[in-house]
Amino acid sequence: MPARTRLTLHAKRIGPTLTPDRSRVLMRPFRPTTDDISRRIVARVMALPEEEVARLLGQVLGEFADRHEQVENIFRKRFAQVMIYLEPSAQPSPERQMLIGAYFTHEYSPESAALFNPSIVPHPDQSGLPKGALRFILSLRATGEGHISSITFRTGIVSAQHRITLAPAIEADSLPLQKSLVAKERLYTVLPLHAVWSEVADGRLQAARIVDSACQRTVAMALSKSKGPARAVTAVASRIVEIVDEMARAGMWRTGSALSPALSPPT
Repeated sequence: MPARTRLTLHAKRIGPTLTPDRSRVLMRPFRPTTDDISRRIVARVMALPEEEVARLLGQVLGEFADRHEQVENIFRKRFAQVMIYLEPSAQPSPERQMLIGAYFTHEYSPESAALFNPSIVPHPDQSGLPKGALRFILSLRATGEGHISSITFRTGIVSAQHRITLAPAIEADSLPLQKSLVAKERLYTVLPLHAVWSEVADGRLQAARIVDSACQRTVAMALSKSKGPARAVTAVASRIVEIVDEMARAGMWRTGSALSPALSPPT
């Protein structure tokens, strides 16, 4: 009987190393364990002088507005959900309503505890890659405080030399962060003019048109060949044209001859 040959495999880490990013946070409702606690929180905020309400709300907005988009709307919506704990005769000011909503909202980091269980599949878009490279989608299990699990996704490229490069993680609501980084760190970014119109008008940012190579955007709507457009489709298409025309007149959008309704209104 021939002797068994023992094979030795050597694994070499070639990076990158995936580590939890605790700075990636989101806003989620804070729910006290009992209704009595909720009523006490609301009562305590209602007892504050209006000047103290303004001061506290200013602190909260100053801390969270740069990290989250439309944080004031988040607080207003949260207040609408907890206003049942108010006294029937209570009529809080808009500022106090937002502060109450803030007391029932907290910041949560989905990756604060762990990031593990990677899974990788080929990306459906393999365009623009050098020969032998592969673009992939990576999913991971993220665990935050309270052992709440989430699925997070990253994209990257494996080169022909088996080197892995991960694309930077960007949040869906990263527009405020992009503008803040450009303004405070003297960086550059590529954004449509309408996204920074107010900042440019206020002098907080500067904008320059990209002329080489020019950036263009096409808005298209697909329709069935066998059926005509429904009234809702026609209304949406007309409204898109109206919005772009308004932005063009304000200087925020450069129009072309193709900007015209492709659909005739229903009769």
